[in-house]
Amino acid sequence: MDNKRIDIFKEFASYIEYPMVVFEADSGKVLDINYEAEVIIGKDIKNIQVEPGRTIVKDDFWEVLRTKKSLIWHRIRMIADGKQHLVSGLVNETTVDGKLIYTVLFELRADLNIGSLTLERIVNHAGVVALHVSLDENGERRVEYASQNINQYGYSRVQLYDRGMKVEDIVCPEDIESLEEALRNASENQDEESSFECRLLTEERELIPVRILFHYNYDENGKLTDYEALALDRKEEIRRSAENNYLSNAMFKMKSVLLVKSYHAGKRSIKYISPNAAMLGMNVEALQKGLKLTEDYIHPEDRDGVIDTIYQAVANGVADYVQTCRMVRDDGKQIWVENQVTINRVSDGEAEVSFLMTDITEHKEMEKELEKMSKNTVTAGDDKKAENKKTESGSEIDIAGQLQLLAESFGKNIDYYIVAIREDGSLITDPTGPNDDLGVFYDLFERPQYREQIKEALAQAKLQIIPKNLDIELSGISVHLIISPLVVDDDVKAYWVLSSINGKGLETINDVVEPQWRLAQAIIDNYSAKDMASSEVKNRKVVEYKLRREKQERKTLQELLNISYNEGEAGLGEMCQRMSVYLSVSHIGIFIENKEKRNAEKYFTWDQTGEDVAFFDRMGLAPAEMDEIRSLMGTDNGVCFTDTTSNPLLKELIAVTRMKMIAIRRLPVDFETGGYIVFGDAGRDTCFENNEKSFVDIASKIIKELVFSKRSGVKKDVIRDGFLETYDHIRDAVFVKNNETGEIIFANKAMEKLFGYSIVGMQAQEIVNDQMEQYRLIQGMRKRFIANNKVSKWQSYLKEVDQIMNVTEVQLSVFTNTNLSLVILKKNKNK
Repeated sequence: MDNKRIDIFKEFASYIEYPMVVFEADSGKVLDINYEAEVIIGKDIKNIQVEPGRTIVKDDFWEVLRTKKSLIWHRIRMIADGKQHLVSGLVNETTVDGKLIYTVLFELRADLNIGSLTLERIVNHAGVVALHVSLDENGERRVEYASQNINQYGYSRVQLYDRGMKVEDIVCPEDIESLEEALRNASENQDEESSFECRLLTEERELIPVRILFHYNYDENGKLTDYEALALDRKEEIRRSAENNYLSNAMFKMKSVLLVKSYHAGKRSIKYISPNAAMLGMNVEALQKGLKLTEDYIHPEDRDGVIDTIYQAVANGVADYVQTCRMVRDDGKQIWVENQVTINRVSDGEAEVSFLMTDITEHKEMEKELEKMSKNTVTAGDDKKAENKKTESGSEIDIAGQLQLLAESFGKNIDYYIVAIREDGSLITDPTGPNDDLGVFYDLFERPQYREQIKEALAQAKLQIIPKNLDIELSGISVHLIISPLVVDDDVKAYWVLSSINGKGLETINDVVEPQWRLAQAIIDNYSAKDMASSEVKNRKVVEYKLRREKQERKTLQELLNISYNEGEAGLGEMCQRMSVYLSVSHIGIFIENKEKRNAEKYFTWDQTGEDVAFFDRMGLAPAEMDEIRSLMGTDNGVCFTDTTSNPLLKELIAVTRMKMIAIRRLPVDFETGGYIVFGDAGRDTCFENNEKSFVDIASKIIKELVFSKRSGVKKDVIRDGFLETYDHIRDAVFVKNNETGEIIFANKAMEKLFGYSIVGMQAQEIVNDQMEQYRLIQGMRKRFIANNKVSKWQSYLKEVDQIMNVTEVQLSVFTNTNLSLVILKKNKNK
């Protein structure tokens, strides 16, 4: 059955949007017609017949069609419901359920003399090489048709038609045997379609990977008569596959998971999730099948905030941001994840959001460690002592356990006693040895008079770093001790003690003291090295975390500057969003000082959800309360407090705003308080760390410049409108420029008349070339040629008006806190 063949033609026609009809050969009944064909021959066509356009070649047309089952003809008369259309195209003959079916891909014939065919041109430029190969009685192959684009491999159709080159010559020699076997198997199995991947050999001996799609034709006896082959170039496919592998490997090495979701009309769906999502405890298969939602993995307390932030970012046109949240793995373990979110707006109601998720649990633990260290530390010296003490106590526990095991191992079936002691004579391990005099051995370290003797021996052993002998008489009992010093971190911190009572085991301890001492020291060295390595790893991670935070701080500050420069106050929301991510706060507000009312008025507010304005309303304070807040700020320009504060006013402020932490930073303007920036968070219970305070200082300056430069700019506009407007009545051309930016902020009517258009907003150097610019950098000094002169004169050629002009520049000292110049242009009468 040739249903598959018809389907292939349909698919091909749909790809290239080419006219196609399928109809019964005998009855003309239309079985299928696509939109492109309807445009040419009309809609609702019931009957179609075709025949060659020229009578002289009719026999050739039908003979070739019946023999080859497919041909391209340049003049075809297509009769659709009685209306004739002259077309050219490809006619294919197939048999389905005993009925002869014609499939025709066609186009209107535009030229009666030239046999060019758009379809053939499409094949030649589609990146697909087409071959029609017939087999004679001896199985010899003959190329009946080859598309013109065979020349991309360095061969011509003539070479194949004249049998100067065989099909086998094009295939890589290593793949020929496999190809021949595939063709034999297809013929034996009477396959209609098959595919095979191999390499083609170009004339320049370059190997091109291809996928060949075969269609086989058989005679009535089931013998293979010919086949059609379409060779598809796989270079791009292989490159993309390799690229995907590289990206996958890179993501695995980065330990990051990529998730892409589509947000449309309130619905969310997964478009892609990288296979390594299991490293975050996510079930990839369940997510892909829709059995689980990605939101299920977000910690319940963070879920609403994460989702709301996404929708707010999409609504406000934010392109990318970073967010940190908690996730709960399938095994129930809680982890911290950093989301680098990128938003691609497809349309007003649709967006694609990609999440690059990285496990930062370790970094969060480092944060807690740093926070704990800062709480337990008052000075740098105390820091060192506390850390050393902590390290020593931890090391001692491990070492004591190992020394106890060593003592117990040596203490079996011996006639002497073993113990490890500290510098003060206290026991590190339990004494081991015979039970006969074990109580006497304990007394040595319990009774003060004997402990003093032992301490003296310990001091000598520590000084000389060698074992020391000590004899003690204890109630008529003779005790002999050998005390060996054990070094911990370049200092003697413990001692290995062997003891003989009444001469028992005396010879033995003299023999074993050296190897036991060395072994005990080796155990201590091993655990000290491990502890040191562990401390170094921990310190390295702390340093890495600090560096990462510093890098994040610089990046965020740069983003704030860029947004401020590019978007102005319109970017305040995005700036607050970036600050909130770095500082881990949910609310940010800007308040402007009202000198008359002695309070602060709300100017701009932002929160994660975009709905919680109540926090900022509750921040409104009476003048007396504002005075207390100002006094609490002192010279630090800020105050930060949590729900543990003892100050009644701050405690009430925490309660009414339902926050756990609030920070208020003064915005000084011209040595006065211009306003405040307020940070709040309902989950954070700690004030800002030093690095966060530094960040807030710089970020506040950026916010201050953005907000208050605009407000002071209003005053400049008033002066400009009231004062500079008088220059409109002067005949000479006048403009005012900002010396810092070079921008022209005012031009009088004469100036606009001279140029024929407004020059406000343009750069002054585009209008007038300052001939004295060359003198400004003389000897590295950035000043005018005539120092301390507020009036400068020169001549300049103005290309726009084709005039040499006399230029006078006057520094406008009438404006305070500004750097403006008035430029007067007069025509040079000597021209």
